[in-house]
Amino acid sequence: MFARHATRRSHVRVRFARAVGAAAVAALVVPLAAAPSAVASTPDAPTITRLSAHRGLTWGGDQVVVSGTGFDGTHGRRVATVLFGKHKADWISVVNATTIVAYSPEVRDRRAAVDVRVVLRDGTLSARTRADVFTFVPITRNSPLNGNWSAAESRRIANSMIGKAKRINARPVAHNAGHWTPAMGRSAVKRAAAWLGMPYTWAGGNASGPTYGSCYGDGLIGKFDCTFRGFDCSGLTLYAWAKYRHLDHYAATQRRTAGKFHPSLSQLQPGDLLFFSGGGPVISHVVMYAGRGKIIQAAMSGWPVRYNTLAEVLAGEPRYFGATRPMSTGKQGAAPVLTSISTTRSSTGGGSTITLHGRHLDTTAHVSFGSTGTYRYTIKSASTITVTVPAHRAQTVSVRVANAWGWSAATPRARLTYIQA
Repeated sequence: MFARHATRRSHVRVRFARAVGAAAVAALVVPLAAAPSAVASTPDAPTITRLSAHRGLTWGGDQVVVSGTGFDGTHGRRVATVLFGKHKADWISVVNATTIVAYSPEVRDRRAAVDVRVVLRDGTLSARTRADVFTFVPITRNSPLNGNWSAAESRRIANSMIGKAKRINARPVAHNAGHWTPAMGRSAVKRAAAWLGMPYTWAGGNASGPTYGSCYGDGLIGKFDCTFRGFDCSGLTLYAWAKYRHLDHYAATQRRTAGKFHPSLSQLQPGDLLFFSGGGPVISHVVMYAGRGKIIQAAMSGWPVRYNTLAEVLAGEPRYFGATRPMSTGKQGAAPVLTSISTTRSSTGGGSTITLHGRHLDTTAHVSFGSTGTYRYTIKSASTITVTVPAHRAQTVSVRVANAWGWSAATPRARLTYIQA
């Protein structure tokens, strides 16, 4: 496992959760039971009157809304699963007595028409009808991956980007101090961000840049990954840190070996690695913290290297395994200190740029103006950052800076007076 298995399934769950709300899903989701032995339909068996979709790709993951009656069961019975032929649905949610949301399973890669049937916990199946037929269609290079780029489009995009590899690799990075420094973390983020828009390919990426992926490791959805270049999640992170440290192309190993310090979410610094799984006991995904509440990742087939918010990833991934700071030997940090600011006045509308001076400012994670916080800052050095002043009501406020190890103290040398425009 280079990066992640069951990628598609984990994100299928996320799409539905966002559509109906996490609380509703928690109340409605029914655990899948083992495939039942067929029991003949009975007069009070559930019935299917309509499917929202009658076709889907053989790698599964297509949302199908099943409409009918009796889905809440009778005499205390409940729905156990939905069958597509002999295969259980990838995931289901019983919305009410007449509606089930199901995601099609991955099946053998050949065209096949099957009956969709609702199964109760006592084994009773819905009767076969003309309304329940679903046709699996084989995948092709032009099939959309996870609802986004096809393999053909991914190949075209990758070929258009690969020529910049030498230029990116030649860019200067922060000095290698032999242990983690904030500047090294920011350099790692810049190396990853240089490939924004590059396609995901399973097992793709090395210390030199994007590589051809593997067609054999990620089920049917990775069938064409060996035909174009790109990154998977751990390929992107090992590339980002390659100027400083060798990392295995394996997410779980990266967590153990990248560094000795495992920061909490409130201690994250740019370049830190965060680890997840699709719900199982094994780490299967890694992302890089980019600062200001964002991460950068190569998430899944059909999607590019891109930014997401940390909140989105934490909500979408079923299990979080913690973070690691590459090249770290320990906590290695001190709270920031402010010694002066470049101006003491601002209009209530904000928008101007001011300069803050002090110590330990290169680990800044947040800046506050009174009770108003902002991520709109630029780190210039350990002693200087520039900040875009946020709007605030007319009053004098303390300007303070926070990092993973604390806040700067309120001081008369860092106060700003807002004046009504």
